[in-house]
Amino acid sequence: MASRTDQFKAAKKEMQRAFEKAEAEENRKIKETDEAKEPSPWLRRVGCIPHLAGVDRKGVREFVEPVDEKEEPHLAIMCTAFEWLIQDAQHYAVRDVVGIHTLFEANKKEVEKETNMPFDSWMDITTIERYVEVWKQLLLFVFRAEDDEAEFRPLYVLTEAQQSAMQTVRDKIGAFQEWKQEQEKSAESRDRDEDEGFNDGEDEEEVEVYEGAGEEVDEGFEDEMSEETKWMRQIQREVLRFCITLLDHPLQDSEYQSPIISGLAVLMIKGDKGWHDAEDFTTKYSAVIKLAQLMVVQEAYEQRQEQIRTYQSEMTEVEARKKATSYYRLVKQFVAQFTTMAHGGRDPTPMQWIYQTRSYGFKIRYTTPAAGKIQWIRDEVLYPGTRVQMSQLRSMVHGLIGEARDELFRKLMVVTDEGGVPSIDWDNTVDQPSETKVGWSFLDDERNKFGAHKEWWLFERIYQEQALREQFLDDDGLLKPGAGEAYQRHVERFLELLLILIHLCAGQPSRATEILGLRWKNTANGGVRNVIIENGLVGLVGQYHKGYRSSSNIKIIHRYLPKEVGELL
Repeated sequence: MASRTDQFKAAKKEMQRAFEKAEAEENRKIKETDEAKEPSPWLRRVGCIPHLAGVDRKGVREFVEPVDEKEEPHLAIMCTAFEWLIQDAQHYAVRDVVGIHTLFEANKKEVEKETNMPFDSWMDITTIERYVEVWKQLLLFVFRAEDDEAEFRPLYVLTEAQQSAMQTVRDKIGAFQEWKQEQEKSAESRDRDEDEGFNDGEDEEEVEVYEGAGEEVDEGFEDEMSEETKWMRQIQREVLRFCITLLDHPLQDSEYQSPIISGLAVLMIKGDKGWHDAEDFTTKYSAVIKLAQLMVVQEAYEQRQEQIRTYQSEMTEVEARKKATSYYRLVKQFVAQFTTMAHGGRDPTPMQWIYQTRSYGFKIRYTTPAAGKIQWIRDEVLYPGTRVQMSQLRSMVHGLIGEARDELFRKLMVVTDEGGVPSIDWDNTVDQPSETKVGWSFLDDERNKFGAHKEWWLFERIYQEQALREQFLDDDGLLKPGAGEAYQRHVERFLELLLILIHLCAGQPSRATEILGLRWKNTANGGVRNVIIENGLVGLVGQYHKGYRSSSNIKIIHRYLPKEVGELL
């Protein structure tokens, strides 16, 4: 007979299992919240909970999971085609192709209000990957949800144009898969024939014939890949048409009739519990907006090129280009139709809802204090998962300075003693930051006196000192093979060390676009340099910030380097 302790433990485990099962069941279905007990202005504004009420949380999240190429090859093909689409769109949505006026039009949020900046298709690689992933999730959501029973998916409504475009994508992918299977069967048949021919061969001449046939197969493989690319381009075109129909969706009733907005509601789900807040979800709205504008320009490009090809059967290319609708007029039509705020009796579209919801999210995001993650206790700095002592940081900086000085003096200036380097009178060194002459720096200021010719000091030493001539020059007075490459490696290493030191020691750490764009002299395109001398210290003037490409507003940030780092620069 079990003891009371054992009975208690068994009962406790049974109760825990029951609680966990009940909790899992409770969390499985999305339920509407009681606003009085759980107020959330953000969730109320987005409206995703009423839209998804009664839907299985885990099941609906599976609609946006990454595609498995083996399990869903047709969806994998669609995702690849979309990636190709965005790559092409970035290439064509530039002023050299469609013109600056077209890009201004594409960047509008209101039809009757001019925008100050043209649409900019450039994005860094990490941003474009994140943005493409959001759109792929939306496409996967629609295709998977359409294959499921209506009772198990959110209640969006596809328009006739969307249904037709989706079916065209499916048909095109299906035809491509059939063609690919036929190509694989033909390749297998050729391989079997060649294997049989090789086994029957007895003399050397027949073997040579087989090798020649192998080369012909390789050429055929290249032709096959070319044909496969043509198929993918056709699928890419149909995917673009489908995306345009998703954007061109008049919201005559609930905004959640739109598949895009419904898909965004699914993306709002955060794991098994909870919802994403405004601070981390507005970027997904930005992804939809940015790529939507990009695809609008791409659709205009495709339509104009199709018109030109059609007209060229009857006239010259010049005449065809003149007759075809311009990029500007096509983009203007699309913008007025579905990428701007409602106007002139037009119904709102998904883009209007996304603009307004993102603006509300931004207001929350930029007025909510950031969570405190850093603690400073005596000589230690604590960060989640990290503990750093200031003595360790100081030791690291001193070590970096020592290595950088060794690279500069011994490897680059080629001196054994730092005393052999011309001194700089920092107390009396001056600068003129307002000087705009191209190529000018503080080194050109006549008030500064230097102990050696600043530009030719090392060059003159090479011809004057025997040891340097032997290191760099051959018997004919020419640079030795490999000497230049070795010297350049030391230059790169020194710049790496200098970059780290500037990043650590120049106050608030600079963004990459600021620190990598430092200019020690004036340039024709960049203007006045951003390395200056003031009161014996080297100062850095940052003139670039995160939103520069979209706003053209420049923030001027002055940073001063410690003397030891400034001397290295």
